Amino acid sequence: MVVERVKLKDREYTIWVTSDRATRDEFYDELEIRDRYFKVGSGDVVIDIGSQYGNYTLDACSLGARVYAFDPNPKTYGTLKANLELNGFDSHRLFNLGLWSRSGELSIKDYAPHSDWEGKFRATTLDEWAELHGVNRIDFIKIDTEGAELEILKGGLNSIKRFKPKLLVEVHTFVNESLLPAVEDFLKGLGYSCERIPRPPATMVYCEVKG
Repeated sequence: MVVERVKLKDREYTIWVTSDRATRDEFYDELEIRDRYFKVGSGDVVIDIGSQYGNYTLDACSLGARVYAFDPNPKTYGTLKANLELNGFDSHRLFNLGLWSRSGELSIKDYAPHSDWEGKFRATTLDEWAELHGVNRIDFIKIDTEGAELEILKGGLNSIKRFKPKLLVEVHTFVNESLLPAVEDFLKGLGYSCERIPRPPATMVYCEVKG
């Protein structure tokens, strides 16, 4: 890998770039969506679930947020950690850990047959993690987890009810068409309004509690 600068409108980062340019493309991907829907301010607490190479995490840190980022894949986690170090941010904590509806060991192939990573990983729930770490505020949750999104929401039910964070969830409808209405119904049942954002072959959903 080599180090490159990535220029994204009013911000610029140094990142590690793979030979196939995948990591670089990741930072330009969803740029318009991040600019419009990633409503994060200074002092906010952000949970980035499925952080991959760090496009959302770096954005949140640059905006002055406190970020807790999760990625169970050792390879992408290593690049995420290196990218944060390259940019000198210190308002974050990184976890090489998955989130789910229960604690235990999971194989990504159990819910994401399309994944090119075949590893098993340790998982906990958002609620258990938040209690363990004494988290008393969550302002925004972003989820991009290859089909695990509903299970993660279930495991964070108490935290979502308590803190009412804004959410941006990528729903992998190409894995399971029933995921999108299930995610929306889950969040609407907690008082959220949801806006669909087309992102073929998936659909992203931005959700917040009004009023």
